[in-house]
Amino acid sequence: MSKTFFTFRSCSHGERLGGAILFALGTLALLLLWRQFPTHYSFIPPCVFHSLTGLECPGCGGLRGTHHLLHGRLAEAWAYNPLAVIIMPLLVLFQINNGTIAATGRTLVLPWSRYTWVLALALFLGFGFLRNLPFSCFDSLRPPPNPPGSR
Repeated sequence: MSKTFFTFRSCSHGERLGGAILFALGTLALLLLWRQFPTHYSFIPPCVFHSLTGLECPGCGGLRGTHHLLHGRLAEAWAYNPLAVIIMPLLVLFQINNGTIAATGRTLVLPWSRYTWVLALALFLGFGFLRNLPFSCFDSLRPPPNPPGSR
C-alpha cells in the first residue's frame, strides 16, 4: 500500500464557510498588494511593535516584500523580508486549501506535528532577534526605509 503525502478529509458546513471567507479575504488582500505599494494605503496601520520599541518585528517589511514578489521582483522582496519570501509557498498552499474547502468541502491534511509549530515559532522569533542585533552582518535582515512620500 503506497502512502501519499497529501490526504483530504471532509469539512463541516462551518469550515466550508470559513474557508470561503478566508479565500475571499486572502484574494482581496493579494489584489490590493499587487495593485499598489502597501505604504500608499491609509487603512494599513504602521507596525505597533516597531512604533513602540523602534525595533523591527519579524513581519516588518513583509507586505512591501509581498508586493515586490507579486510583481516578480525576488531581490527586492528578499531585501524587505527574507522570512516572508521563504514562507510564501506555505501561504500559497494555505490559500489554495481555503479555495478547495470552499469549492469542494474537503480540506488538505498535512502530516505536521506539534514540533513543526514549535520549530516555526522558534524560526520566527529567532529571525526577529537576529534582524535587530547591532552588527553589520545582520543589516541585510532589516528592511530598507519606506520610499519618499509614503507614511
